Amino acid sequence: MSDLYRCKHTLVKLVVIVTVAALAACGGGSNGPKTTPTPIPDTTPNSFTFTAQTDQPVSTQVESNAVTIAGINQAVAISVEGGEYSIADADFTAAAGTIRSGQTLVLRGLSSSEFETESTVTVRISSVSRSFSITTAVQDVTPNEFDLGITTNAALGSEVLSAGFPVRGITGAVPVSILGGTYTIDGGTPTSEAGTIEAEQEIQVQVQAAPGFLAEVVATLTVGDFTETFSVTTREPNLTPDDFTFDAELDANLAEDYTSNTITVAGIEAPVSLSVSAGTYLINGSVSTATTISAGDTLAVVLSSSAELETPVSSTVTIGGLAADYTVTTFADTTAPTAAVAFPPPVSKTDNTSVMVRGTAEDDYNSISSIRIFVNDADSGVTVETTDNYANWQVQLPLVEGDNNIDIVTTDSEGNEDTEAAALFVRKEVYHKAFPSAISEDSLRALTDGFIEVTETEARAYFISHGYAIQDFLVELDLNTGLSTRHSISGLPSGDNVKLFYNVAFDAATNQLFTWGYDLEDGQIIVIDRATWMVVRSFTGEGLVAGSPLIVDRSVNPPRLLFKNDSEGIDQMGLALGSYSDFSTTSTPNSDTPFASPPRTIVKDPDADRLIVTTDSTGVFSVDLATGARNVLSELDDAIGDAVGIDIAQYDISCALDKSVIVGRYLCVAEESILIAIDLVSGERTVFAAADTNMPERILSMISSEYLGYVLVFGSGGDQTVQAVDLVSGQRVTIARSFDGIPLID
Repeated sequence: MSDLYRCKHTLVKLVVIVTVAALAACGGGSNGPKTTPTPIPDTTPNSFTFTAQTDQPVSTQVESNAVTIAGINQAVAISVEGGEYSIADADFTAAAGTIRSGQTLVLRGLSSSEFETESTVTVRISSVSRSFSITTAVQDVTPNEFDLGITTNAALGSEVLSAGFPVRGITGAVPVSILGGTYTIDGGTPTSEAGTIEAEQEIQVQVQAAPGFLAEVVATLTVGDFTETFSVTTREPNLTPDDFTFDAELDANLAEDYTSNTITVAGIEAPVSLSVSAGTYLINGSVSTATTISAGDTLAVVLSSSAELETPVSSTVTIGGLAADYTVTTFADTTAPTAAVAFPPPVSKTDNTSVMVRGTAEDDYNSISSIRIFVNDADSGVTVETTDNYANWQVQLPLVEGDNNIDIVTTDSEGNEDTEAAALFVRKEVYHKAFPSAISEDSLRALTDGFIEVTETEARAYFISHGYAIQDFLVELDLNTGLSTRHSISGLPSGDNVKLFYNVAFDAATNQLFTWGYDLEDGQIIVIDRATWMVVRSFTGEGLVAGSPLIVDRSVNPPRLLFKNDSEGIDQMGLALGSYSDFSTTSTPNSDTPFASPPRTIVKDPDADRLIVTTDSTGVFSVDLATGARNVLSELDDAIGDAVGIDIAQYDISCALDKSVIVGRYLCVAEESILIAIDLVSGERTVFAAADTNMPERILSMISSEYLGYVLVFGSGGDQTVQAVDLVSGQRVTIARSFDGIPLID
């Protein structure tokens, strides 16, 4: 209340008092009744105040302090704005009313809904107004701390919830936001949008775990000005694979690569380490050097077996700490050494008291400890000779009269034995008897030339038979049994003066035989198809020398036939037959080193592009297959050594047979019944097979094969004989023998 108001109020009271006193005096001594003067109305209350209320909750009814109204002498009007009032503890009301002196007054107002905001309740009593101020408190946006926690070992990609916490320590709705996750309030719908939260509401955070192992996802939650994180880390991957095994390889070959069964890696959830202790390995079918492997990959190990018998080789495969072995064990040697007899043939006969038996043996895995020779089921007791641990062996085996059933028994260092490693039959009897049985007298009549075919199980000779009347058959001789078969030939030329004559050449490429027909006038070349035994073509030409050696040469294109001409040279003709020309003569390709006399035998060197040619003189020539150029290979002066019953002049080979063969690096030439060897390098001449009682009077022809250990010779002289001549010793045995009108003499 202002000082001016107080002065005015006091002055009014003083005037009233003075007036009342004066009126009393004027009554004098009147004896009439005294009257009470009418008071002057006082409607202005004494000063009163309401204490301002601060730091109040928002939107809350706040009451003022109580004040007692004084200074008025009558009821005065009261009204309120912005709130309510209560008089003398009566109910609060906002309606206008009256109040008397001495009554208490309390105001009530609703605090603002905003923090730090003033609201006012104003009361008016008579003409006096007073205000009651209510100011809301400052908002608390800092909640009590809470811990959302840390989650580990979470499933990949799973939804993970934190613990729920009631938010405390805040006033009003405070902002809430999140990064890296969602939140719920009081179990509501998860959201990642910013919002608000009030005290005592429960908040919970939700995070989707990472899709990878040991990966952390962090959600950051902000409530008011407090920030908390929720960390979720996924579990460790399983790095231990499911069990795996590799099948052991037993009885493996020596020093050979083996591939294990293929496994598929399973049970691991991330790439793991891979190691293979030996060998190589395949991942998903391809050779690899990778040091890690993943689930679903396939793996196989490649391991070389030992070079030793009964020896294991292992490779340890380790995948993520789990290991398994792949083992390859070589086989145990339970096989005896094998043996093959190079001489004599499987069935033969001889008039000699002993025979050279020689052959080869091998054992792939152990050394050969012995080779024994059994004759008619009894150990012969002879010592087998060898210089290379029986790779090559030989023995001069005594024979009993009659049949000698010979078995080769092999034993290795492991004790493996084969009592029938090889077997052969040799009959010891006089030379002139038929063999292998009393065959027809003309079965082997006049054998001249032929060829040999050798397979793994068979050895057969095919040869023509010469006669003054043409023979219409070709003889096939089984060299394993000595038995012969005739093959009739159709389409041969006819006539009293026609015959097949001496030489034949076999063309394996076309399965055809080239031989000579002879009509005493011109030579005729005949081609026989061996599949049908039919003449498929022929050629008669003036000047062709029937009986000449024939050579099929496929070293040129087109291939050709080589043969001697009617002078001192060699001609050539295409295999289709027709015109022919000089190949190597006194003037072709030049006159250098002429033959000097007609060629006698012609043979192709299998190891060089050349022909080896003997002539009617003493010389042996080498003829270049490409050019026809000639060089002297051997002269009579090259003869060495001496042999009982052989005059050195016989080394001149000028009267040698019209057939020669190459055996190894030697040219073998027949001189009567003796075989002479000519070294194809040095030209030296030596006796290859000397004369003995076990031979024909004269050798008609001979053939050989690189697959046989002997030369096959055809002999005559009151008999027809096929003999095998050993390439090493020169000894002879008879494979087949027939008679030509000569009585059998024991």
